[in-house]
Formats: sequence, structure tokens, C-alpha cells
Amino acid sequence: MIADIESHSPDFIPGEVKESYGKWYEGEMKKAKDLKTWAEQNKVSEDVAERVIAAKRDVAFYVKRLSELWRRITTGRGSDIESVKTGGHKSGTGLDVDAFIKQAPSWLSGNYNDLKVMNQREAIVAPSDRPLRIEISLMIDQSISMGEDHKSEKNKLVERVSILLNESIDDFNRFLMSARERSKSELHADTEVIVFGNEAEVVQPFRYTKSGCRGADADRRSATKGVINFNTFKHIGTPRGYTYDNEALTKVEESMTHQELARIKEGKTLKIAFLITDGGSSNPSETFKKIEELTRRGVQVFAFQIGEVNDGEKVTFENTWNKSKDGVKRGYVVGEDFGLLPDLVAKMLEKYLGNVKIYK
Repeated sequence: MIADIESHSPDFIPGEVKESYGKWYEGEMKKAKDLKTWAEQNKVSEDVAERVIAAKRDVAFYVKRLSELWRRITTGRGSDIESVKTGGHKSGTGLDVDAFIKQAPSWLSGNYNDLKVMNQREAIVAPSDRPLRIEISLMIDQSISMGEDHKSEKNKLVERVSILLNESIDDFNRFLMSARERSKSELHADTEVIVFGNEAEVVQPFRYTKSGCRGADADRRSATKGVINFNTFKHIGTPRGYTYDNEALTKVEESMTHQELARIKEGKTLKIAFLITDGGSSNPSETFKKIEELTRRGVQVFAFQIGEVNDGEKVTFENTWNKSKDGVKRGYVVGEDFGLLPDLVAKMLEKYLGNVKIYK
């Protein structure tokens, strides 16, 4: 069994991650007697089972890291309180020099009663996100250059990012459901996976669009909740033509109803979309339009360029993803250091979900 899993282990996994393999493997295999049993339990082929287990092991380090974020969110109370220094007060803990100078005529004439020249520290409520739903879309390039089958290093990488997102979001929902009685929060998280080439296809749809947190809770209690996640692997490693990433962005756009758009605007839905590609867009002008439209509607959209690419593809990627009027950096070049991507995705989740609150 170990030899089978090791055969799927890519070279780009960092050393500190590999150090956690033994303990993770021991715990995972307690859930099944052997590979065949594991595959049967999760309703996938043994080949897919090998790939899934290897990917789960390789991202367990990052899933555990993100679990600390989920724990902070589900054990927090109330809004963040910040302290700021303000001037122009009659009493306080320090002199407001600017106010002292401006009020010089008053104190020079001996009028001290009306002076407001002291600093005070005041508590303010920092803005925090209290969405009811978090959606994360993962768009995976399956153009010819990504590899002829799932054994290419690029496809192994996207398999691991897919598992990282799904495992982490399932983990987040477990934390949310366990805290629901105390928090009374309806918050739940959901993921979808889209593969693209000449066309785009949703291979893992959102699971809780209609059922909400009750669906997430039922899924948490189900023994087969991971089947949809694992079936994503069946679609990785089948070349689909060229890099029409605009088609993938269109799928994200089409999934948003008028009601969903209103919920995003009201802050009730937080939507993030990640795109992984190994080149430049085959239709950059249309992709740029889609990025602008999605961001205008409140979707956080980001792309990661992986692998060895030529200068032209680098320029196309830069002009497509990092030339928006708002100046926000949305395109990140990972290059051939594939080990950076799982860490980068984890950091993006920490950044954009770190301010979520579930307690009033």
C-alpha cells in the first residue's frame, strides 16, 4: 500500500510537509483495512483511490494549518474591537500638540476652561464579515499543455489543490456545524470545480445552493460526503484543447442568479474564484472583460500561472490579470516551483476569510 501511494508522490512537495506523512498515513489507514476497501467505501476505482489518498496526504499539512483559522472563527465572540487615539478633548492621557498650537490665542489670554488639547484612546468596532454563505470556485486548466494524462506534474498539482480546497471547506463546515447551537449562525461553505480547454465544464457543482447549512450538516453526518470531491479526479488528465479561460469565468458568472448577486452585494454571500493555468489566455480580451465584470459584481477572482512558460505567455497573463483599473493584483506567477501553490492558496484563504465572524 505504501509503495502504491509513494508512486504518486510528486517531487515538489516541501520537506516540512513530508515530515508529517507517517502520522497522517497511520491515521488515514485506520479508516480502511486496505486500498480496495477504501475505494469501495468511497465509490471510486482503485486507481482514483490511490491518487486521492496521495493528494490528501500531500495537503494534510495545509488542511491542518487552515483548521486553526476555522477554530478561531468558530470560537470567537462579537466584533473586533480596535483602539484609536483621538485628539481635541478636555481631558486625557497626553497632549494633542496640534490642538494646543491651534488654540494658542485662548491659553495666551488666560482662558483655560474651554481648552480641548488632550488625547484620548477610543474603542471602535472594526468591520467584519458575517456572511451566511461562502462559495469557492476552482477553475482548472486542462488544455493540451497541461499533460496527456493525470501523471503529469501539472495535473498532480491541480489534483492536490482540488483536495486542499475540498478537505478544508469540509473541515470548516464541521467546525461551523459543531458551533451552530451556540452561534445560531446559518453560515456554511461550498465549493465547485470547473475544468476548461476550448470549452468549460462544471465537474463538481456546489452542493448546498438550496439546502444551505442544513445540507452541510446532513453531509457532515453522511459516510459518502466525499464522493463528489473524489469524482473530480476522473476529469483531470484529459486534454480539452486550448486555454479559453474566459469560458470558465463565464460558468462562474452564469451560476449567479439575481438573488445571488443581491446576496453578494448585501454581504450575505462571500464568493471567491481561483483559476490555475499553465499559459496565457487564448482569448485575453474576453477574459479581461469577464474578470472586470465579476469583480464589479463583488467576486474575488485570482489566477495562478504554473510551469515553464515563454515570455509572450507571461506578458499575456500579466496584461490579462494585473491591469485592472482598481490596481488590485489578481494574477500570481508560480512558475516551476510547484510547491509554492498549495501554500499560496492557503494564504489566500487565510487572508480573505480571516475576518469572518459568526457571533453577534
